[in-house]
Amino acid sequence: MRHSFFLFAIILMLQSFAVPTLAQSPIRLTIDSFEQPNATAGIVTTHTASLSVTAAGPQTQAGKQAINTTIKQNAGTTEYFGMGSETKALNLSESRQITFWIKTNIESSFNFQIHSDDEHVSVFKFSTIGGKLNLWKQISMPISQFNTPVWAKDKADWTKIIKWQVTAFGSGPYDGKYIALDNIGSTNHDFTSNISVPETEKKPSGLPLVVSTKPNIIFILADDLGWRDLSCYGSDFYETPNIDRLASQGIRFTDAYSAATVCSPTRAAVLTGKSPARLHITDFLSGLEFPYAALSPPDWQRHYLPHEEITLAEMLRETGYETFYFGKWHLGGEKHFPATQGFEHTLAETQAGWPGTYFYPWPMVRNLKGEQGDYLTDRLTDEVIKSIERKHERPFFTFLSYFTPHRPTEGKMEYIRKFEKKLKPEHLQRNTVNAAMIQSLDENVGRIIKTLKRLKLDDETLLIFASDNGGNHYADTPQKTNNSPLRDGKGSAYEGAYRVPLIIRWPGVIHAGTTSNEPVTSEDFFPTLRAVSGQKQPPREDLDGMSLLPVLTNQQPLQREALYWHYPHYHHGGASPHGVIRKGPYRLIEHFDGTPAELYDISTDIGETVNLINTLPGIAKDLQRDLRRWRSTVGAQMPTINPNYDASRIHEAMFYHQIQEQTEKDSR
Repeated sequence: MRHSFFLFAIILMLQSFAVPTLAQSPIRLTIDSFEQPNATAGIVTTHTASLSVTAAGPQTQAGKQAINTTIKQNAGTTEYFGMGSETKALNLSESRQITFWIKTNIESSFNFQIHSDDEHVSVFKFSTIGGKLNLWKQISMPISQFNTPVWAKDKADWTKIIKWQVTAFGSGPYDGKYIALDNIGSTNHDFTSNISVPETEKKPSGLPLVVSTKPNIIFILADDLGWRDLSCYGSDFYETPNIDRLASQGIRFTDAYSAATVCSPTRAAVLTGKSPARLHITDFLSGLEFPYAALSPPDWQRHYLPHEEITLAEMLRETGYETFYFGKWHLGGEKHFPATQGFEHTLAETQAGWPGTYFYPWPMVRNLKGEQGDYLTDRLTDEVIKSIERKHERPFFTFLSYFTPHRPTEGKMEYIRKFEKKLKPEHLQRNTVNAAMIQSLDENVGRIIKTLKRLKLDDETLLIFASDNGGNHYADTPQKTNNSPLRDGKGSAYEGAYRVPLIIRWPGVIHAGTTSNEPVTSEDFFPTLRAVSGQKQPPREDLDGMSLLPVLTNQQPLQREALYWHYPHYHHGGASPHGVIRKGPYRLIEHFDGTPAELYDISTDIGETVNLINTLPGIAKDLQRDLRRWRSTVGAQMPTINPNYDASRIHEAMFYHQIQEQTEKDSR
């Protein structure tokens, strides 16, 4: 009797641990097994390749044979290589994930595409970068992590899938390489395959096979960094090895432009995608007044960026991004600080356009603690790194607005001494303190890059490095910086004021070491990051920028007719009220005070030394017409005749807040 009781207990225990019944088991739908006799018949490749069937599949459970595609030598697979096949119409709407096996000697980013027709596509990104090659690996792709690529009209209709494709991109050339695939299928459960795979094959070198299709975004904006202030842009005095390395890992633009000749208008354009002329934010806040000049500025938006404008942070939060802002703001006071413009976490923001000093304490900088001797650029980066290191449940967007190398010109003494020793008579850039500031900037950009790599976030992060306007050519002794071969610099009407460095790195999407001469501008960042985040462009909107994705992904031109600028103000950098158009190789400057217009062919005369206004009158007339038409379209404000004009006092200037203070004092 005792034995019967124990037998009954054992039966009950076994029943409690029983395996699921057939009805509870995951349902797998085969998309392509490559088991049919003519398995290669339906495979189509983007470039010339040989197709064969191999018996060396991943495991016997995955089938007896797999498909092998070897890319021909000299196939021209510089940017990408893809292979795919049409299938009978499949309903995958109940599927939870798609899995397949891959073996390759290609170290690259890949995407797996699902098509319901040519215009409706969903994509999943994965990577073999940093992993072991020539080993079978199983890729599991949750349906929830498929995204709509920017080139597709919309996502795939999962009820009628008719095609799959696997594409390697961004790390070519792929000539002579191979891709082997096996057992593409879908399941209606989230489960790990029962096929045994060694741990080293599941997760190569600690790098996840899955790369998020919605990247983290770090936007680094330097202040008054000139086009020639980086080694990779031609400086033979300043030293920027980290930023140079960033350029070698991404794309460097030779013809990138700030939206304005000064900072606040550019910052507003970056955040909104709108031109300063449309925003009526056309000078730095709250402006510099020349009370006796020939023209008076319009009644512009001189105090803040209005809350009615949709910012990058507000747009990205709608798609699930966590948003951070660090550093210079200069787009309004506390009631209009970054925290009111869509940024969830903010630190070290300023109403003023400069920090007061770079060594602690920083009188203009809000909420950034420090100790005696702390250098602002270092401390700002400390806090950014802390924010990157924290646990993130969502992709993050970090806007890092460095103050440097804006005045006051202050650097670390050990770096100043280094450049004093380096300085030679042939150097055009001769300010050793400014060189020290740029070295600190470069060091700290390097710290951020190293942090991303240490946390294995570098492959999942889009990093943008830009400047808000050209280098300051009119301040300090010796000259703060020299923008040659460009003419003049910040606060002028010439290329030295508007042309700026721009570097973008996005591993697996942007081909490393690319250089582009496509003319681009600050207004382009908003539509670009909107596309990156997966948002569609509204049918009607008043953005002035264009998405750079065609340039970033395929080096395709933007088909943009012209770039425009509007500055109805005076500035110590040499500017009088003016407008600019660049169309093709030609750059026309229209002066609003009656001074004759200037026309340059910057493809052959980048220094703007030969005025072609009388040589090419037809081109000049067309450009002036286009520029005036554009001003009308965006509602640009124009200066007016100044009744207090005094030719003997035209260079006298006061900050707007000083005039207001003087007016209040006089009224008492």
